[in-house]
Amino acid sequence: SRLAAAALFLGGVTCALAPVALRNWKVGGELVLTSSQAGRNLYYGNRPGADGTYSPLRPGRGAIRWEEADARQLAEEAVGRRLSAAEVSAYWTGRALAFVRERPGEWLRLMARKARLVVNALEVMDTEDQYTYRDYAPVAKVLGWVLHFGVLLPLAALGAVVTWRQPGGRGRTLLALLLAAYTASVL
Repeated sequence: SRLAAAALFLGGVTCALAPVALRNWKVGGELVLTSSQAGRNLYYGNRPGADGTYSPLRPGRGAIRWEEADARQLAEEAVGRRLSAAEVSAYWTGRALAFVRERPGEWLRLMARKARLVVNALEVMDTEDQYTYRDYAPVAKVLGWVLHFGVLLPLAALGAVVTWRQPGGRGRTLLALLLAAYTASVL
């Protein structure tokens, strides 16, 4: 039963990712499962001077239209040759990991700050945020004072504690693992 469930899960993941990976291979010549910006995103959040919010690689160029080109150009200049999309991502991953390795105290302080930001009542804006949509969604505008993380997180935590103590409750461990993985990815 567990093996069948795992096979179904992996089959579903494969069905979702395979078309994207094949498209990436056809367009970019590399087998990239979803996108090649993981290294760049890792570096945005884990580099000297990072504060837990977004700041572009080049000051004043925070628009999404410049992110990929700037990341590619800076990586290629540093390496001294043209790079594939996966190589650009690997370059930025290496830079982020070097920061963690070379300045562990600074990185741990940064992680503590980001952990506080994750559970903050105010969502840190990236390219989109719920506050902008309030201007266009009357229900969100009316309920915005209560539909924020500062209210939802304690209610979710209470719900998790109450249901965790219930007998049976299949899937609680998976839910906890998914929540931990999501939080780690945000951090």
